[in-house]
Amino acid sequence: GYSNRVMNKPRIFILAGLLCSVLGLMPLQAQGPNIQWSHSRSLVETPFVLRLTTDPPGGVIRYTIDGSAPSLDGGEVYSDPLMIEKTTVLRALTSDEAGKTKIETRSFLFVDQVKNQEAFPKETLNKK
Repeated sequence: GYSNRVMNKPRIFILAGLLCSVLGLMPLQAQGPNIQWSHSRSLVETPFVLRLTTDPPGGVIRYTIDGSAPSLDGGEVYSDPLMIEKTTVLRALTSDEAGKTKIETRSFLFVDQVKNQEAFPKETLNKK
């Protein structure tokens, strides 16, 4: 009786922590600074300049536009605003002095490019 109730309490706290993490109520592990994006992910019609900053300020930002995940030693170091002129998936990593990191992804879809794309690109139809 009593020993079973005591032994089950740690499981309840672990499950509650995992549930909160899945729901986004608390991080499962420490994370780096947040990224402030000058444009939210969206459908766009004209090219624009994208600015990234960290919150709190002072964090390092590395990014990729090829779909791969940036890392502390991989990807481009963000230093100047980026001109977004075509459909782009941008992945950005932030890090702070303590070594905590966080990756965020944003997609910017240009309406004309999406509506005029082929249903099945030719290069994928002939592959086995």
